[in-house]
Amino acid sequence: MIVGPAIYLVLANIFYTLGSLFDIAFFDGLPSPRLFKAGLIFSIILTALPGLWAVAAWLITVFTGHML
Repeated sequence: MIVGPAIYLVLANIFYTLGSLFDIAFFDGLPSPRLFKAGLIFSIILTALPGLWAVAAWLITVFTGHML
């Protein structure tokens, strides 16, 4: 529980930086709005996954009585 958020923090910042560099290196002109939107949606889903997993685990525990 302590190491996971730290790893996420580092990787999120690395991929955030690499996204800009990738966009600059492979696209001419303005940054690609489609690529920006895809990256934004991916980051929101990735950030929400632990919370969604916790809710799912809690619901399974409540309805079945068995902890995951």
